[in-house]
Amino acid sequence: MKKVEKKWWKDRSKGKVFENASDAFSHILAARYQEIPENNTAVLAIQEQIETITKTIIDDIKHKRKILLWGDYDVDGTCSILIWMKTLKALGCEAFDYHIPTRNSGYGLSIEGLKQTITDHKTVITMDNGITAKDESEWCEDQGIKLIVTDHHTFTNENITAAPFIFNPKLFDENKYSHLCGSGISYLICMKLCGEFYKNKLNKEYAELQYHLAFFAAMGTICDFVPLIGVNRSIFNHARKALMNTNDPALSHLGYVLNLKDLDLNGENFGFTIGPLINACGRMDNMDCVIDYFMCEMKSECGIYFKKMKENLLKRKLQEAMTNNIINDELNNNKYISQNHVMFGSPDFHLGIVGLSATRYTNELNKPCLFYTTGDICHGSGRSIKGINLLSILKEIDNLFITLGGHEMAFGFSFKEEDAILIDSHIDMRILELIENNHDLFDHNIEYDGELNAKCLDVDLAKRIDSIEPFGMSYPKPVFKVKGEVLKKELIGKNKEHSQVFIRDNTGLPRKIMFFFQNPEVKGGDIINILITISMTMWKGRATPLIKAVDSSAKELGFKDNKIIIN
Repeated sequence: MKKVEKKWWKDRSKGKVFENASDAFSHILAARYQEIPENNTAVLAIQEQIETITKTIIDDIKHKRKILLWGDYDVDGTCSILIWMKTLKALGCEAFDYHIPTRNSGYGLSIEGLKQTITDHKTVITMDNGITAKDESEWCEDQGIKLIVTDHHTFTNENITAAPFIFNPKLFDENKYSHLCGSGISYLICMKLCGEFYKNKLNKEYAELQYHLAFFAAMGTICDFVPLIGVNRSIFNHARKALMNTNDPALSHLGYVLNLKDLDLNGENFGFTIGPLINACGRMDNMDCVIDYFMCEMKSECGIYFKKMKENLLKRKLQEAMTNNIINDELNNNKYISQNHVMFGSPDFHLGIVGLSATRYTNELNKPCLFYTTGDICHGSGRSIKGINLLSILKEIDNLFITLGGHEMAFGFSFKEEDAILIDSHIDMRILELIENNHDLFDHNIEYDGELNAKCLDVDLAKRIDSIEPFGMSYPKPVFKVKGEVLKKELIGKNKEHSQVFIRDNTGLPRKIMFFFQNPEVKGGDIINILITISMTMWKGRATPLIKAVDSSAKELGFKDNKIIIN
């Protein structure tokens, strides 16, 4: 099945051409600015709720009541657990345990899970889950257990938890806190807790702890794909220097082994270098090695747990390759060419991998994709595209699902195998209705921020762009169009799966542009238009600009040998 060919480049700048880095950067600053509603009433209500939760936890700590931290098996939920664990330890509290369900046991609070986990715990704190755990909250009340729910997911008046203490930014009108994820919420509450104990906030220990907690909050924020606006940006900025000169054993080890210890961290460091190490553990096994690694008290012990994380990442890559091969074979069936979405299952799919594959093929085909493991009960994951709120569409037939939840663009589900055809048909019907109102729904639009003189592709611009990290949802990474004469092209990588193209700028100097997993049909002397991003990277111990191609005017050749070699 071929990729979508109908692509359009859309100039957000409406025809601007930038001859220097300063003008380009000034334009980006103005274009990315978003005014967040002040809404002092909502902000005050949020701060009061944080104060209330903080007081009840301080009371638990003082009276040595045992606390159970209940997280989630994704990066956000696990980083939330780490924020709480590091905070409680810093405050001298040892009376706590943590529990992170596995993918096989299922997401969120469950009465069965509580029965199996709770011993002498008096308080349960959820993070990144719990807002719809109504039955579980009533069970906790019957057992005399205090339940504190911290979550950012959606809910209805019918299914919202009855917990006595709740923090969810969606309970309040739009404000600067509205787009917090689970770890961002944990960070705010835990910094308030620390503030109560560290009265002198200029204290070195307090400042160091803030860096550490912000690191995990930024990790969850980037990996959970929440809008990077409001408080999320300030949290990230606190985290950028977390791996520099830190006394935390794991963070020091992480900075060294990943060659990040001398860098101001950016979104790609979190999302594509560190995040996958954590994410793979929840997909292939469980999060215990991640917790053990980041809670290490001696740097000499870190290597053991880091090795386990690397092994899980390798397993994930191998399993992902196997899963994608099955998908590729199925997509060769011509029926999917005319369909407006892709949905199918296989007994050979891995539950921890289907979400990754759904993301890949949704991006590649520019249409919603849903994959699931087959059996009497099917479990799976789906991704959607801009303009199609697939989760809302599925909630119209929620009677066909055993479980269903997530976000507008990414969600998980389970259903009886016999209902697969009904679900598939409903999706098809509803997307056809959307197409009736928007014939361009499946056009692949790539937006860019104006044309840039290729001579500006230097350290100056890369540093300026890096200074306004992070980039992501609601705050896209700057993309520029550049034009130049091709000098040469080289295939690189273990499998020659990448290419680098050297172009001549208008001063005569060569500029290297990286085409990751792309092979443009170009030769020396060709004039080419390229959409690029630019950032700083470390290469052989030296900071240097990295120029990456997003798309080009050249035909894409692909690669003859697509075998995968993994270290």
